[in-house]
Amino acid sequence: MTDYRLYALSDNRIVRVVELDCDDDDSAIVEASAHACAQPMELWQRARLVKRFPADKTTSMSTANPALS
Repeated sequence: MTDYRLYALSDNRIVRVVELDCDDDDSAIVEASAHACAQPMELWQRARLVKRFPADKTTSMSTANPALS
C-alpha cells in the first residue's frame, strides 16, 4: 500500500487532511472522490501532486463529508 494524503483547502490553506492507504494512483483518486466537499481538494503522494479536485458546489458545508469536518 502507498500512503496518500487528501487536503481540503480554504483560501489556499489546508483546513483538513485525510490519510488514504491505496495500491496506486487510480484507486487513490477513486477513494478521494468519495470525500467530495464544499472546498477544493488536492491529492498528494508524499511530495508528488496526483490530482486537484474543484470544490463540490452541490455539497453544502452542513452536509459535507464528516471525515473532513
